[in-house]
Amino acid sequence: MGRIGKIVVGLVAAVVVIGIAGFFVLPPLLKPWISEKIGEALKRDVAIERIRLNPFRLSCTVEGVAIREPAQTDPFVSFDALVVNVGGLSSLLNRALVLEEVRLTRPYVHLVRNPDRTYNFSDLIPKEKEPPEPEKKPLRFSLNNIALVDGSVDFDDRPMNTRHTVRWMNLGLPFLSNTEVHVNHDVEPRLEAVVNGDAFALAGKSKVFHKSKESHLTLNVRDLDLPHYLNYVPVKLNGALVSAVLDTNLDIAFVMPEARPPALRLGGDVTLRNVAFDDPRGAAVIRLPSLRVDLAAVQPLVPDIHLAKVTLKSPEI
Repeated sequence: MGRIGKIVVGLVAAVVVIGIAGFFVLPPLLKPWISEKIGEALKRDVAIERIRLNPFRLSCTVEGVAIREPAQTDPFVSFDALVVNVGGLSSLLNRALVLEEVRLTRPYVHLVRNPDRTYNFSDLIPKEKEPPEPEKKPLRFSLNNIALVDGSVDFDDRPMNTRHTVRWMNLGLPFLSNTEVHVNHDVEPRLEAVVNGDAFALAGKSKVFHKSKESHLTLNVRDLDLPHYLNYVPVKLNGALVSAVLDTNLDIAFVMPEARPPALRLGGDVTLRNVAFDDPRGAAVIRLPSLRVDLAAVQPLVPDIHLAKVTLKSPEI
């Protein structure tokens, strides 16, 4: 056999060994090891259904992960699948960690606030401050095609005797990078969810790692039931907000220029509907079918408030 033939045979053998190890040998070995290490760190039972590796695409898929509450079978955190695709060549060329894809499918988080005001994750918060480590050169990274698909959150607020839910949460982020090439580029996030049955959407552009932190966001909220959140307002009302629905279509601009204070500017419109407020005896004080405020330019940090229009329909006081 000639030299070239030996090289070809060696390459073929290497590919076969890498393929067998990546596809068949490593996944069943990694699954119990990863479950054990994460369980020891979180002090919770961790179950992983399957791990799949593709050594040729440098991708990893973790499926059916469930982290249970301590000494319980109820899930604390779970997700159907996590896909990570490493850009090996791009990482070498850019001398940074480059992930070509990060996709989390159907994540679920169960949060509980106990009567003593602790949370079901309070044991995971460090109690003592560790001494600060010496400053190191930050890790350069570029995360691309980030997606969170169909996420859910249940928040059981026991002191307030109420529950909050987040459903159909979807997050899309084309890239997130602190490399010098991308610092001046706009990151364009988009977040959509249904919070307690109310639609919520956030989209915009932001220079996350630039010194100015320049950001432009659009916040759309529809049919937000305000009395549901009134228990979290620290100011006690002399009466009861029986009903009120909030709609917003806000444009938010933020910038931190050098040697000047940060600037926050709001535009768009805010609408309150079906407002009913009663006094402590239950007698009607305000009935307001609709109040719409159009913002020309509101700068709350100055403060400077310029309203373009205020529309009040059929108020009863």
